[in-house]
Amino acid sequence: MRQQFQCPRCGAQVAFGARFCGNCQTPLNWPTQPQPPAQYQQPPPQYQQQYQQQPQQPASGYQQQSGPPKKKTNVWLMGCLGMIVLAAVIGGIALAVSTSSPATKATTPSSIVSKVKVGMTIADVMEVVDIDKLTAEKCFVVVDCNSLSFNNDVLNYEATKDIESPYFMWLCFGSVVQNLNPAVIGFSANPEMVIGTGRIDFAEAQTLVEWNSNRPFRR
Repeated sequence: MRQQFQCPRCGAQVAFGARFCGNCQTPLNWPTQPQPPAQYQQPPPQYQQQYQQQPQQPASGYQQQSGPPKKKTNVWLMGCLGMIVLAAVIGGIALAVSTSSPATKATTPSSIVSKVKVGMTIADVMEVVDIDKLTAEKCFVVVDCNSLSFNNDVLNYEATKDIESPYFMWLCFGSVVQNLNPAVIGFSANPEMVIGTGRIDFAEAQTLVEWNSNRPFRR
């Protein structure tokens, strides 16, 4: 019976004198004289060193931990997230306040001219101009016109006392601030819509008011 030995690479049983391992095909070099089996249970030192599989080394820069990995809290990242959440909350509150609070209506001549646009209806104008406040403070007058036009901020009109006239204008003297050139909002009567805005001399406006006194209120 031929003596059996272990392959120095894979540990499979090989017969003494075999040229290759039947399992891993590793070439085998044998000494000239067989040694007692006890000495050949492990491969000779030169073959063991040659074919011994090297243990895998951890990747460069990686430190093996004996226990489970520890979670590191990134303080800077958490701070940034907190600031973003806070900004979103503040923005939402500001938006809610701005949408829930009604916009301030215009009561001065300059703000009236800036907010009223050509093509607006009377209802649209009353959304941006506080007509009720101006009327209560006697700063609002309606004048009917046979003709009315605006040319580069120059007001051309022909006032009339006929309430069936094709045009009319609102004279807005402004609340609180007095003796300023009032705003003029010109309307067509059919359809009732803004055809222009501008300013009129204060003295001229006073003359119109006196001439137009005791006329029925139209709006």
